[in-house]
Amino acid sequence: MRIKSFQGLRGIAALSVAICHFLAAFIPTSLYGYYPTLFSENSTPSFLFEALTSPIIGIFYNGVTAVMIFFVMSGYVLTLPFFTKIKDYEDILKKGYGVGI
Repeated sequence: MRIKSFQGLRGIAALSVAICHFLAAFIPTSLYGYYPTLFSENSTPSFLFEALTSPIIGIFYNGVTAVMIFFVMSGYVLTLPFFTKIKDYEDILKKGYGVGI
């Protein structure tokens, strides 16, 4: 059972992580606000640089936000069988963890 809306959200989150990794490799000063111990500060920031590194814009390329989205989606998908109409919880646990197959 696949949830189509989750597939799109997962794709957007994966793209966000890819952008974060690209920035870390090629424009590391743009991630200084989120990871000050890993990246150096920009010595001559411009207005455009300040706008792109603001928290509101940064949420779209910040890898931490995408990882939180992945954790929430995983928790939802893993607990979904317990809230369906199936009442045989022991079989669900055995299927999910590969016990007795």
